[in-house]
Order: sequence, then structure tokens, then C-alpha cells
Amino acid sequence: MYIKQLPSEINDIIFNMYWKDIFRSTISELLITNTLLHKINTFFDDHVSIFTSTSYETIKHELKILNDQLKSILENVGIKILCKYNYRSIYSLFNKDKFSRVLLSVKDDYKYICYYMIQHKPYTRYYILHNFTKL
Repeated sequence: MYIKQLPSEINDIIFNMYWKDIFRSTISELLITNTLLHKINTFFDDHVSIFTSTSYETIKHELKILNDQLKSILENVGIKILCKYNYRSIYSLFNKDKFSRVLLSVKDDYKYICYYMIQHKPYTRYYILHNFTKL
């Protein structure tokens, strides 16, 4: 039996359930992105003295986790379009050419979070880049 052969009331119920699920998953992806960026910004603001000090060894594990989360977000094309207009600091991560030239000496485990932090707080970029190269 084809969906076209069903009564229109049943079709409406089926399509409503289908599109509600799609809408819910899309909204949850956007909320996850927003929450992650807020978490990174809060983390950065809370540890600003560490980011301008001499070592990141004490927060190395947290930085790796945040880097992996950023990396997973960047694989989503829809998020890329959202970031282009709403989150300029993360959208710059999509520019792979510039991204790779700036971070040649940073380990792969920390590249995304390093570049994001440089974009977020440009006045401390030299401290940030220097400390990430030491990790």
C-alpha cells in the first residue's frame, strides 16, 4: 500500500510526526552548538590568567575535550551556514588554508581550540599560540 492511497487524515498525522522529529533534531543540533560555544567562552573567561601565563599543563585535558567537540561540530554543513552569520569566531575555523598556516607548530589535538581562542581574544593571541606550541 502506497502513502498516496491512504486517507488524507492519516497522511497528515504521518507527515506531522515526521516533520516534528526533523525539527526537533535540527533545534537540538543548534542548541548543542550554542551550548558548546558558551561553555568554551566561559571556560576561557574563567581561566584568562592561565591563558596568559606560562603553561597550559594544568588544563591540558579540558582543552583536548573542547577541541574534539569543536572538531565534531565543524563536520556539520548546516552548522557551517549558521556560524557564517551568527558565530564569526567559529566560522573562521572553516578556512582551512589560513587555519593550517597559522597553526603549523601546534599539535593536532589542540589546533581547533587554539585557533578559536585566538579569534575570541585576539589581544592575547601571541601568548595563546606560544603556550599551545609548548603542549
